[in-house]
Amino acid sequence: MRIAVSVTLPVLILVASSLGSQASRQESRNDRERFVTRLLVGGAENGTVYVELRLQARYFASAKVAKERWAVWDAFFTRVLHERPENQRLERAPYWSDFRYNKVDWPSVAGAVDVRVGDVLRVRTPIAEVSAKVVKYAIHYNAPGDSNLLLAEAQPLANVKLVDTDFLIAAPGLPGCGSLSSASTVEEPRRLAGARPIRMFV
Repeated sequence: MRIAVSVTLPVLILVASSLGSQASRQESRNDRERFVTRLLVGGAENGTVYVELRLQARYFASAKVAKERWAVWDAFFTRVLHERPENQRLERAPYWSDFRYNKVDWPSVAGAVDVRVGDVLRVRTPIAEVSAKVVKYAIHYNAPGDSNLLLAEAQPLANVKLVDTDFLIAAPGLPGCGSLSSASTVEEPRRLAGARPIRMFV
């Protein structure tokens, strides 16, 4: 019996260790997935950060394909917008738009997103990393695409002048990646800066 125990015990330890390692890897994977779902994209212009917002997941509970998700967005904008861009004088507005809506049901917008006015986001551009406080919501209209874009506007907390960029990422917390000041560090993000951010549905 003592021999059986002496043989079995190391096996049990190895199995427990393996299961623990698998659980740890799964937990790490889940953490990464949760982090990615919190990432937001946007840009910066004239010192203001523009972050593209998602609607809360509950809005897409019955939307299984892209066409249905677009329909959710269309229904949302129809509900909260109280003016039409074709009835307005279009001129360039910051961040990919030709018109900024003013007549909007802002309380409904606030209730439909997870980002709140007053939240502090960690923002990373191709050449800088700052904290920025959300100061208001915005909805912009892009005439060539005949589409609307739901945004949060944020102001850097530090006394820094952000360089205009068409690409940045933001989240309530971003892991540090060291200094972003060297040319070798920012070479790849600079190439990405020319790409149009992609609206995330969920």
